[in-house]
Amino acid sequence: MPTGYTSIIEEGEVKFENFVMRCARAMMSLISLRDLPLDAPIPKEIKPNEYYEKQIFDANSELQTIVAMSDIQIQKMIDDEYEERTKVYQEHLEKQKMLTIRYDDMLRRVESWEPPTNDHEDLKKFMIQQINDSKPSEKYGMSKPTKLSVKEWRSNKRESLIEDIKYYGDKYKKEVTNCEWSTRWIQDLRDSLNIT
Repeated sequence: MPTGYTSIIEEGEVKFENFVMRCARAMMSLISLRDLPLDAPIPKEIKPNEYYEKQIFDANSELQTIVAMSDIQIQKMIDDEYEERTKVYQEHLEKQKMLTIRYDDMLRRVESWEPPTNDHEDLKKFMIQQINDSKPSEKYGMSKPTKLSVKEWRSNKRESLIEDIKYYGDKYKKEVTNCEWSTRWIQDLRDSLNIT
């Protein structure tokens, strides 16, 4: 049974160069073409994905916005974020209370259950263990929201954005290096096959 790569052999006369170029798509050098159809032309140059540049641009834009914001604007954002986080936290607490009641009720029912035989004792122990392991606890809960000062918020946000810029900058540099290598790899392959 042919694969996507070998199907052109079964379709009739195929040039060696076409088969090589089709199979070249399976190599890591051309990983960026993995979502394209097998018969799509292979470009002479692999260009970096725009994702990292966009992330750098967005983080820089947000950083400039944060720097330009007044303390009053930031305080409004802090208040809005705190209000939203407090609402989510309260909903979380309510859900935890409801789940605790359900688990406690089931635990009482399991503990009062008399297994039909000694062979069923392990089942009872297992059910109790499962309830105890699954029951909500504070260590798995959300932390109570805190409200930062304008200075703290601005500093945290600035540091976070600078880290993002560095992270995406490093990723972009690596992407450029990989694209340069892939482009050379394709060119060497084309040269060896006398393809222009």
